[in-house]
Amino acid sequence: MEIICARAGQIWRELQVSDVGFDGVIEIVEKGHPTGVLIGVQVKTGASYINRTKNTVTLKADRDHFLYWFRSQIPALGVVVDPSDLAACWLNINVHLTPQRLQSGPYTIGTVRSHGSLFSPDALRGVIRHFVRGYETDAAKAWRTPSVAPPNPRPEPTRSRPLTVAERLAWNRMCDDLLSWTEIPALTRVAHSLGWWIVGAPPELLDTLNAHLKRVSDEHLVRLMSATARPFRANHPEASEVITNVLIRIPRAAARIRRLVVTNALPEQDRECTVQILEMWAEKRLPRLWVYVPKKQCPAG
Repeated sequence: MEIICARAGQIWRELQVSDVGFDGVIEIVEKGHPTGVLIGVQVKTGASYINRTKNTVTLKADRDHFLYWFRSQIPALGVVVDPSDLAACWLNINVHLTPQRLQSGPYTIGTVRSHGSLFSPDALRGVIRHFVRGYETDAAKAWRTPSVAPPNPRPEPTRSRPLTVAERLAWNRMCDDLLSWTEIPALTRVAHSLGWWIVGAPPELLDTLNAHLKRVSDEHLVRLMSATARPFRANHPEASEVITNVLIRIPRAAARIRRLVVTNALPEQDRECTVQILEMWAEKRLPRLWVYVPKKQCPAG
């Protein structure tokens, strides 16, 4: 960690107390000056975290760790190190901290080993610093309030200040974009942003979003499912799961989406992800829906 951070021009600070959620922190350096912007890092090393057959890595944790990361005032980054060659992959832990995961798991996070997931100086300069900037906005700090109680409940923190006009305008703009945009990549971005911030968002913002979602037509719901399936097909199912935080709020979402499946209204490439979402919501297998999914996408058995 220290070598990679040094090569990227960043600062690595190892924590002396272990097993509290982070093994160390990275401080972002801009133009040679420390900024005070921190990333909390959980490092896992060992063959048990590597699946060479599937070419994946998995960060294994527990509910206490997930709750700790959710309540953290800094973003959480996972790094899994392969002891055979010391190659490391990074994972954005925060996109996995959904209400469903916090409440019932699974408390593992995985990713495919690829150039995009390689933890390198270039990754630290680029992708990782980008998500930190998004996390460190005033709106982010204001909206991150726990919605899932820990094993020993404690009073939930209250907002320290009212929403600003800028925050309301930004939220309203995202809600408007969710209904007006028709290009799938752009729709994926705005749906993911809303899904990220919806956890712990104040009631007045949720009311605004709910009012917009009541106006989602079946035609636009098809676009939203395509937007949700897009990261799934790119081997980022955790991003699709974040978007489901928005989808579930659409009136009669499950029934309407199910009808889109059985009437073949969805593009074929989007059906696998869609059926998996319906199974996640139903908390059971839905074998009758898989007949509408192309055979090459159907799971074995």
